Amino acid sequence: MHHCGPSKPLHFAIKLFEELQRHHEELQGQLKQIGDIERIIARIALRSARPRDFARLRQALEQLPQLSQSLTQLQSPLLQQQQQHCQPVQ
Repeated sequence: MHHCGPSKPLHFAIKLFEELQRHHEELQGQLKQIGDIERIIARIALRSARPRDFARLRQALEQLPQLSQSLTQLQSPLLQQQQQHCQPVQ
């Protein structure tokens, strides 16, 4: 294992952000359907989630296969690399 240094993750995040900006219109509709998963998961962890939160989480997770397909079709190696993290949960 070797140390990447603090600039590597930051550089990657900046490049990823730039790529997402280039493909914003293509992904915007799908990303809107996903919503704020982090907030929903926090509510679940705090045991303050409501049935509506579970429904939104289900809806967001159902969107992942479509998002994965869209990322695959983009002409961006960086976004295609991130597509691997959008695989459906079995």
